[in-house]
Amino acid sequence: DPEKQWVRGRWLRFATQLSETLGRQLRYLTLPAYHRLDVMMMMNAKLLKSMRQNGREILSVAAFETDPGKFARMTGATPEFRLLGNCKLEDALTDKTNTYYADLQRMFPFDIVNFDLTTSLTPQHEGPYSRIMQALEEVLKRQAHRHEEWGLFLTFRNVEAEWEATALETFIDNLQENLNRWPKVRDKFVEKLHVTTARDLLTSDPARAIVQSVAKWLVDRAHYYGQQCDSIESYYYDRYVVPHSPYKITKLIMRFKRGTQSSAVIPLKTSVRESWMEDDLVRCISNN
Repeated sequence: DPEKQWVRGRWLRFATQLSETLGRQLRYLTLPAYHRLDVMMMMNAKLLKSMRQNGREILSVAAFETDPGKFARMTGATPEFRLLGNCKLEDALTDKTNTYYADLQRMFPFDIVNFDLTTSLTPQHEGPYSRIMQALEEVLKRQAHRHEEWGLFLTFRNVEAEWEATALETFIDNLQENLNRWPKVRDKFVEKLHVTTARDLLTSDPARAIVQSVAKWLVDRAHYYGQQCDSIESYYYDRYVVPHSPYKITKLIMRFKRGTQSSAVIPLKTSVRESWMEDDLVRCISNN
């Protein structure tokens, strides 16, 4: 899969820069699959924090695999992970009765969280606020008090027909609300995409409308928790699986840090509107 390996190179570049900025090795949450290619790539670059325990090297990595057979084989791989779970990552993040919930919670905050999904963000059978969306929100919530920079990698199937209809409507409406609220964001949207409304973009280019609205939602939720998104990269490639129709895979690389808070306004029920928030949103439009 040369396209995915190319994106792994972008992950490695981001991780290297982050490690240099922080001046230390990294703690990593991921969905590595059986061959653990992303982990091995970062480990070979000496980017991952590790510890010695009873003579064994343990990487500061939390990883999840849903397939029981692959999970069983992964348990014998070395170096070991601090946490290896046999379930969906979103379940370990949102279900307090999950076997791994407490152990994963104790490992937060992470330096990089990698949601390398093979599904849409809102599968139709889960309702508008899917378990994946809840899990992303939980990550932002758990990372909220972190002042150091950190990264979120998000991969998802970008197929309009697979979205839960109410969720997509909500995302598009949220994007339009931001265009109405922030003049600089609206101007960049028109300049970049050559349409005037989020609905027009959905009609002319559904995949682009989806990635714009997803990135916008993530930035909004980060702002709610006081986090600034000062960098965002967006990539996609077409996946061909015979006999099915080709579909797009979207990959986002986002960098967050604690945003500065103005002393001129007292926070009440809603988040205070800071100047850097508009800059984030303009960047979100420009880089997707």
